[in-house]
Amino acid sequence: DPPPHHRHSMPPCRVRSSLLSPAGAHSFLSRTGETHALRRRRVCTGGAPPPSVVVLSSADNPALAHAPLDAAELLIGHDLESLLAHGDKLRRAEALLWVPPTPPPVLRALLVEGHAPAVRWCHGFYAGVDPIAAIAREVLLPAGIPLSNGRGAFSSSLAEYALMAALHFNKQVARCQQNRRERRWDKFEMSVLRGQTLGLLGFGDIAQHVARLGKAFGMRVVCLRPRQPTRS
Repeated sequence: DPPPHHRHSMPPCRVRSSLLSPAGAHSFLSRTGETHALRRRRVCTGGAPPPSVVVLSSADNPALAHAPLDAAELLIGHDLESLLAHGDKLRRAEALLWVPPTPPPVLRALLVEGHAPAVRWCHGFYAGVDPIAAIAREVLLPAGIPLSNGRGAFSSSLAEYALMAALHFNKQVARCQQNRRERRWDKFEMSVLRGQTLGLLGFGDIAQHVARLGKAFGMRVVCLRPRQPTRS
């Protein structure tokens, strides 16, 4: 069994050689139990050591506190100098994780200048990969390196935040806090979410999670899905 301090940790990253392909590069996140299962399997079968993953991130990024050190060797750096300090390990790395706000030029230089020739998979930590879209088009695509993103990893958290905001303003939390500070009983009417309309612009993974929570509160959910103009 995993040690107690790991049992309730956040869902960590998982990297396996079998995932370093376009078909397998769907997500960089898995459950803690799966990570420990991989470790136990390697110990029992004498399997190959875990792959090396280049992590473009500052060393003080809070997300690194949940890094799966038992599933992959992480080569962390926020600029070219700190990355090159990993030496030959960098040249053997199979995957690359880009964590904003690491500057995209660092990613470009790492790949274009041949510092990580063994990389076969690139992953963006967030769902949005617009800042590295040009790199994906000009560097990754010609090299046959798939790019995946963190779609869905933060959907539940953001959906809860959205409903928290709706409750905050509907229940006039700031007013309640002010009344508490002033030791005043201010009688006022609190509105309810039930029956109100929740409008969503776009209906991606985050919006779908928000919609489910809105429905649970009895809200009327409507969304606008922007359509790309058709080309003749």
